[in-house]
Amino acid sequence: MPICPQCREEYEDKVTQCFDCGVSLVASLDDIPSTGEGPGKVVFSAQSEEELEGMEACLKQWQIPYTLASDEPNVDIEGLGLVVPPPYGDKAAEKLLAHVKAAQKGGGCASSGCGSGTPPAEGPELLKQSLGALARKGEAVMDDLIELIVNGDAAVQRRSALALSYMGRKGIQAIVKLMKVALEKEQIETVTVLLAVLRQTEYVIEEWQEFLPYLRHDVAVRTKALEVIGHLGDLDAFDRVLPLLSDAEPAVRDEADNTLCLLSDEDMGFESDAPQEEQARCIELWKEWWGRHSRR
Repeated sequence: MPICPQCREEYEDKVTQCFDCGVSLVASLDDIPSTGEGPGKVVFSAQSEEELEGMEACLKQWQIPYTLASDEPNVDIEGLGLVVPPPYGDKAAEKLLAHVKAAQKGGGCASSGCGSGTPPAEGPELLKQSLGALARKGEAVMDDLIELIVNGDAAVQRRSALALSYMGRKGIQAIVKLMKVALEKEQIETVTVLLAVLRQTEYVIEEWQEFLPYLRHDVAVRTKALEVIGHLGDLDAFDRVLPLLSDAEPAVRDEADNTLCLLSDEDMGFESDAPQEEQARCIELWKEWWGRHSRR
């Protein structure tokens, strides 16, 4: 499994960068140079002096030890940051998460329980650095991450969903439920973010049927629901998607064809802007293909 050369955290095969340290992963421990740095250190980066001061105030309030990244010779990050020793990584992530949630709501550090009037660090950048530790805490912070997905911007949503994805099947199922909620509210950008995270996982998700009702919604929702079904679905979804090749909207027809290609691993050359006769010919080819394979 890929491993971080700084904090020694292991990740799934498709991950290339450590969420804690922001550095590229290596293939094995043999590829990690000897730096003298203890394993498990967590690095939290800051984008400004003000942000760094807010992070320091939060950690001081909770008596979490830290050092400045600039004082750590073996920690290489761009800009400013703090380094937390191994035993305190999860606690620091938890308290800084409260700090982030206060920032999302426009509150100060005092409102997040830090006990200081120092302005909180900016949510997306701080959260980005703490997800590795958050993911290791499992279900204890699942509700917090769901709240951040519901209320956060795209950067926060993506990083929070990534943390959920590393919590196993329960985390993945939470992402799927959030996608349904977002589709119901026509929050297309949120669905796009969550689907991108799901595409990085290797779990087999069987809930594609739950997205079928959204094929009767407006254009944007129909199109996005097709994209979700194309990723989550199997060949059983084929005949539910096939009628949408005749949809009145070109975008829906395009996505329906893309979905059929994904489900079947075939391509009939359908183009939504082609003459109607050509579209009809391709639809017949799809119907013939389904007629041969639906009996298997």
